[in-house]
Amino acid sequence: MKFSIRTVILKCLLFSLVLSMGCTHSGEPIDDLRVGPGGSNHGYLGQVLPWGFSVRSIEADDSVILNITPINGKGWSYEKVYQGVFFQQNKSMKDSLQIPINAGVGTYKFALKQISADTIIYTKEAKLSLSVDNSAPYVSALDVGLNGKGTDLHLEAELAAARRIKSVEVKIQSGGEIRIFDFNSPPLKGAVTYTFHEHIDMDQMPKGSYQVTLTVVDFTGEQSDVSGRFEK
Repeated sequence: MKFSIRTVILKCLLFSLVLSMGCTHSGEPIDDLRVGPGGSNHGYLGQVLPWGFSVRSIEADDSVILNITPINGKGWSYEKVYQGVFFQQNKSMKDSLQIPINAGVGTYKFALKQISADTIIYTKEAKLSLSVDNSAPYVSALDVGLNGKGTDLHLEAELAAARRIKSVEVKIQSGGEIRIFDFNSPPLKGAVTYTFHEHIDMDQMPKGSYQVTLTVVDFTGEQSDVSGRFEK
């Protein structure tokens, strides 16, 4: 009878051990990588990309490096370093980054590398797809600058339109003084992304406080605008 009891106990212990081994996770050092809204692995030019990950095991002297590189070799690159000491108190990281408007559409490699003593000990990767938002055209903040003589106005902004750029209008206004300039020739016309950089002659314009409005229109008629100011 004692033998039978010992046998049952041993079998129970063995069964418990098997269950325990079966429930053990692989324990990857970097886990739960989420890229894009809802983990969609998708982002849009000119917009903020949310992302996050978890660290299971890391030393204070280690670091985690984020690298974003284009798979085809052409496009935007990004790097950021996270020190291991941060993860001693918080094992999860939620962060975000601004995707440049001129990053370039396509597929990118989103890679996290855990570094210890200048050696890569673990890599976690995901694919990130970048595209242009299909809604209204995008225009960045307008860079406005007038030279010292007050004769040359510098204008620069990044533009994007999923349905391609049809035209750009620049309106310069001060009181009743209004001048309008239209830009609708290639390579601007028909582009999906474009760096708008123009210089406008202001020599004949009177002194005053001016507002500049840049409006970009796509081939469906949707438009977006941005404004800036300067003094002459």
